[in-house]
Amino acid sequence: QTDFGLQLKFNGDTELFVMVDERYKGQLCGLCGTYTDDQLDDFLMSDGILALDSNQFGNSWRVTDDDWLCNQTAPPPHTCEPSSNEEAEEYCKIILASNGPFKDCHWFIPPQLYFESCVYDHCATGGDSVLLCSALGSYASACEAAGVVLGDWMEQSGCVEK
Repeated sequence: QTDFGLQLKFNGDTELFVMVDERYKGQLCGLCGTYTDDQLDDFLMSDGILALDSNQFGNSWRVTDDDWLCNQTAPPPHTCEPSSNEEAEEYCKIILASNGPFKDCHWFIPPQLYFESCVYDHCATGGDSVLLCSALGSYASACEAAGVVLGDWMEQSGCVEK
């Protein structure tokens, strides 16, 4: 945590959670979104236009660095076969369930983008259960940061650590 209202949490693997002080509301832009309480404008590109997909969004914020060794062109987003997509939706729909472990959070953190991200990740990884639980955990982390007590969501979602 900093003295100017920035807090970072990193799980050491796939999740970085960025929190900023309320005084920055509506004054931010970039890869972490706009902080306007409207998820629909979080994919604003550096030119102020809404991106069509995550690659277009990410590329718009790219900073030129001649010493960077990575490929300058991101691959197109992974596409999923319809049957695999249906399977992923079946697993991830627990995020949206009105009687599920995340129901108390829906009012505070709209679940749709987390559901879509879960479906994409589940599909792109061939149904990796560890990454499914990581996707569910991302929503749980956002809910808990908003002050929502979820209880034992891991048990209810089958993500019990062994």
